[in-house]
Amino acid sequence: MFISTSRVSSNKHFIENLFTIDVDNIKEIMVDLKEKEVNIAMDITPISVGLMSRIIDPNGINIVFIEHNK
Repeated sequence: MFISTSRVSSNKHFIENLFTIDVDNIKEIMVDLKEKEVNIAMDITPISVGLMSRIIDPNGINIVFIEHNK
């Protein structure tokens, strides 16, 4: 698992307070989070390098999960 952080406020195309987590099992993670009624900001979406989804924690922190193509 790889975790990176970002805090960008000068560009409207970026999200402030963002954590990115590389995962191997995005579908399992999202099923579990939905069952726990986590705030899902973006369901699993194909991207050029694999799959991505995003949640928002109770403090307003955006957490992005990325599963890279193998």
